Amino acid sequence: RAGRTADEFPPIARMESADGWRVSGERVAATIATDDAKPLFGAASIRLDYRGEGTNAVIRLTPPEPIAVPEDSDTATLWVYGNNIFGNSGYDPPVTKIPLTEIVACYANAAGGTFRKTLGFVYHRDWHLLVGVAKVPRGMRFTGFELKGPFDAEMRNLSDRQLEVVQG
Repeated sequence: RAGRTADEFPPIARMESADGWRVSGERVAATIATDDAKPLFGAASIRLDYRGEGTNAVIRLTPPEPIAVPEDSDTATLWVYGNNIFGNSGYDPPVTKIPLTEIVACYANAAGGTFRKTLGFVYHRDWHLLVGVAKVPRGMRFTGFELKGPFDAEMRNLSDRQLEVVQG
C-alpha cells in the first residue's frame, strides 16, 4: 500500500526461501517453511510456526552458512509479519493475550567471539520493520536469529522477509 517495490538497502540475506535454514530451540516446537501467502519485495517469505513453554523458551533460526557482514555496517533490520496488536489478538472481544516475542540478531567470529543485538519485539500485525542500531565488531559473521519468549502453548506464526545489514 505504500508503493514500495524494493527495500531501501540491499539485504545480506534474502529470506524468500526456507531452503537450508534450520530451526532449533529449547522448550519449544517450531517449524519453518517457504510461504507465498504474504510476500514482501519478492515472491515468498520464510514462515515460522512455533509454540513453547515458559519464560526462558528460545527459538534459533540459522542460515545454511554464516554470512559475511560488511565492515562498515552499523544497522541490522528485519521485516517481520507480526501476529498480535500490543500483546492482544485484536481490539474486539473476545481478546486473547499473546506474549510478545523478542528478536535478536546473532553474530560470531572465527575465534569464538559473539555479538548479539536485539532488533525489537513483535507487537504488531502486518509487515513491520525491526531495526537494531549497533556497530557490528570487525570480523563478525551473521549466524542467525534468536526469538525469546515467553511463548504460549498455542501455535503462532511469523513471516520473516529479509535481514539487512546497513552500511552507515
